[in-house]
Amino acid sequence: MSDIKERLDKVRTLIQEPEFLEGKGLSNEVNIRIFCYEPEDEMIVRHFISQLETDQSLNCHLKVCDLYKTFLEICDDMDITDAIKDAVRDIRPFVLRLKEYGSFKTDGSHTGFVNVSCDSEELNRLYESLESALWERGFSKNRGRLTPHVTLGRKVEGDEGFVLPPQKAAFTANAVVLYESASVRGQMQYNVLHREMLK
Repeated sequence: MSDIKERLDKVRTLIQEPEFLEGKGLSNEVNIRIFCYEPEDEMIVRHFISQLETDQSLNCHLKVCDLYKTFLEICDDMDITDAIKDAVRDIRPFVLRLKEYGSFKTDGSHTGFVNVSCDSEELNRLYESLESALWERGFSKNRGRLTPHVTLGRKVEGDEGFVLPPQKAAFTANAVVLYESASVRGQMQYNVLHREMLK
């Protein structure tokens, strides 16, 4: 945590330096800097930015542009929520059944998941309907095939050879939900942005 705070302190210093403010050495280019950080540091960075916005001691005028909020506004402009409404119009609730355990490797660790199957064609119909509704609004289609699953965890270690006993569990999918996900202090948090019930 001290590393991210030290880096943020350097940002506070940088944005007040005359070379930065005057854009020296950039040949009249727009002075854009990218600050990369780990997802678990999100709340620290947000707190830092909110402090900067109200800091009267800064010798510069700070204008914050939140690209995530801009992205959400673009989604609204492109009628994403309307696309979801259109996609689910003729889809009925459907049953999903848990199947076998699986995992794939990313960045030296595993992401673990349980495959699911659908008792009817409703899930495939929903997928195709949502793809079409988004395509009509200018989005590109997914090149991969639909692989229904429930993600159990990321950065899973020691699951080589893990076998999940045959599952009899099933649940009814009765809504399509658009979530915002964020890692806060190493824990994933999910906020509902939009919910559309299946009828």
